[in-house]
Amino acid sequence: MRRGMVMVLLAAALAVTACGGKNSGASGSGEKVTLELMHFQTIETISESTEVKGYHAMKDKFIAEHPEVNLSESILQQIDYQTKIMALAAADEMPDIFFTKGSWVQNFYDNSLMADVTDGIDTSQYRDGVFIPVTRAGRIYGSPIQLVMTSLIFYNEQMWKDIGYNEFPKTWDELMAANAKFRAKGIDTIALGNKDRWPYESCIISTLGDRFTGSEWTQSIILNDGKAKFTDPDFISTLKYSQQMASLFNVNFNEINNNQADALYCTGKAASTVEGMWVIAYILTNGDPDVVANTRIALLPSIPGQKGASNASSGGAGWAQSISSKLSGAKFDAAVAYLKQTTGVEYSQFIMDDSGLLGPIDVPVKDRASLPQLSQLYLDFANTLSFVPVYDIQMDGAVIDVMNSKLQELLGGTAGPEEVAAAIQAEQDRL
Repeated sequence: MRRGMVMVLLAAALAVTACGGKNSGASGSGEKVTLELMHFQTIETISESTEVKGYHAMKDKFIAEHPEVNLSESILQQIDYQTKIMALAAADEMPDIFFTKGSWVQNFYDNSLMADVTDGIDTSQYRDGVFIPVTRAGRIYGSPIQLVMTSLIFYNEQMWKDIGYNEFPKTWDELMAANAKFRAKGIDTIALGNKDRWPYESCIISTLGDRFTGSEWTQSIILNDGKAKFTDPDFISTLKYSQQMASLFNVNFNEINNNQADALYCTGKAASTVEGMWVIAYILTNGDPDVVANTRIALLPSIPGQKGASNASSGGAGWAQSISSKLSGAKFDAAVAYLKQTTGVEYSQFIMDDSGLLGPIDVPVKDRASLPQLSQLYLDFANTLSFVPVYDIQMDGAVIDVMNSKLQELLGGTAGPEEVAAAIQAEQDRL
């Protein structure tokens, strides 16, 4: 999900911008309050991300309409945000409002870092299931800022036709055969940027794993009920196929980030890229005109004897926005109002109108014809999918940290499937 997952406690420099914004506590008391806001929706990525654009539009609307709150805003790159927020969590010094990933929720809940916002949010407005990652003991501890599909293949239809394929391969053998043809032409079959460690896990193995294991296995891992293990044969097979996938990627896949990989696709140096739906805005903004015109959407191919569904993609509510458990009174009311403004109906309608992205709330497509062709294709394609858990949304954060590191080694050829599985399971056993 765009989306890096680092859990190490390192010193990170804060990029701070003070917004003299104003806000009202929902209490209507007129009491002046200041809210500390920390997030990773960087200004530099507004032109490349509809979600970022929508978040800032809702934030600015909130500032304009609520003159009783000063909003002190800190914006970090996502990789730095994750390091910083974990350091603040360890010190029990959370910002008033912050972004929370699903895999962090149990840790934050166990340490009483998040406020219960159940009574402040009308969950009936939202899509089914989007609050699952932030729900504990029947209470809600955040509001989703996105609805993600993390494992989509964006491919250049003309490039695939040029080697004899009218569509992206439906089977693994066809994909490998196509790879040989692209290699002969000096073209990368799939662009991947795994420098930040999360893309392969979030955008590929969450779906590839389900092909082998099925969703019951994944749910068992999430619950840590002891029935499923990473050392099970089906997950080992996932890792073995992952080794095969490395041959599909650009040779420097572990040295570049996901945007750099997307640039390979956008300039015709790769025949496809595997990403989440968030890349649509990037392709529309940065893609060569012929690449944009020829971009189509597919899923990872089926696997012989698979247990998961062929139309399944990893997806769900990836990140949520939470409130510090230390807030009360007018500050708490104002923070809840901010959550509703930046994750509610208006936000979902904004990203739908802007580029056809689905949000946490189901809203109408007001003017389908005005949307870019790629956005229209996405809307149609999304309706054909079933969704399975994104590993780094629902599995424990410490397990994901080990998984991301070991997958990078696996793809780079410095670790084998059994070694990787054992290391991940060892961390699971520590929970």
